[in-house]
Amino acid sequence: MVTLPLLFKRSLHTTVFRGRGAVAHPGWFPRDHMPGNYPKTEEERRAAAIRYGLRPEDYTPYPPDDSKNHIGDYPDAGIVTAEHRDPYDYYSDFHQRRNWNEPVMRQAMRYRVERCTFTGLRDDLHTPMASISLLTQVLVPVVILFMVMLYNGETVRKVRDWCFVRWFNAKFPKQYPYDFMRAFPNQDPRDYPILNYSFEPAEGGKNNAEEDNALHPFNETSR
Repeated sequence: MVTLPLLFKRSLHTTVFRGRGAVAHPGWFPRDHMPGNYPKTEEERRAAAIRYGLRPEDYTPYPPDDSKNHIGDYPDAGIVTAEHRDPYDYYSDFHQRRNWNEPVMRQAMRYRVERCTFTGLRDDLHTPMASISLLTQVLVPVVILFMVMLYNGETVRKVRDWCFVRWFNAKFPKQYPYDFMRAFPNQDPRDYPILNYSFEPAEGGKNNAEEDNALHPFNETSR
């Protein structure tokens, strides 16, 4: 029961007034992650090394002449991937084997653990068959879902009806104003109009069905 008051007390967000906690911790804001200018003096070099959590003798930024890799005062961490690290050590991120507030190499996204290996311990994940298996696991469900959503076959309709999933109305036969098949190939389709709808008069009015049949002799009901 003693932990409940402490938990409630620590949950109060008073770090703005006390100047302590996560909000006041360096690295909380995005501007804290932006590299600074290239160090020109020894004092700037030592300050940049402390900022990135390195010893001054281990801190080596990319030279300004290297237009491809130069990023201000960001250090050159070398090519040290997760495969090169001790798998039994304690890390903040066990998957990538990284610690909090630790500088990473510039090519970190290129040498992720699921993309390449150097030790040979994960070669079974980078074989052609493993790549084909991963592609099949991703592609086959997408293709099946695409067919279920868009394909209008009888088998898929039965599956949808059996699962009580119907998200569209039944398709009605397409209606045309003229009988194009009768006019094909050299006649004018306007000579063969089709009556798709007929509006009967109200009660007591004159029935004009005969006039409609005379104007539209080739309607859908006469076939």
